[in-house]
Amino acid sequence: MVFVSTAGASGAAEFKTVSTEGFGCLALNDFNRAVDFANQNDIAAFKKFIGQKVPSGECRSLHKGQAVFEEQTSGDGRICVRPKGDIDCVWTDRAIIE
Repeated sequence: MVFVSTAGASGAAEFKTVSTEGFGCLALNDFNRAVDFANQNDIAAFKKFIGQKVPSGECRSLHKGQAVFEEQTSGDGRICVRPKGDIDCVWTDRAIIE
């Protein structure tokens, strides 16, 4: 078995914080689709979409004060953050990350 210590590692990423309740999706296209429904004020479609994607694990909630690590950016205001302790990043809006 190999154990790796990251204590004191130079260049270690510092966590950021979720500033307000929100959500993120594993696939950028899924996140954008949900935002499109919300922007179109199609609440029924948004609820149905999230109602399918959250239980499947394709999208998940992000909570105010949650620690996350920035892993990728899309260049259009989207950011992929990995919640502390998780192994996958989820795409969300950069505006909810401080």
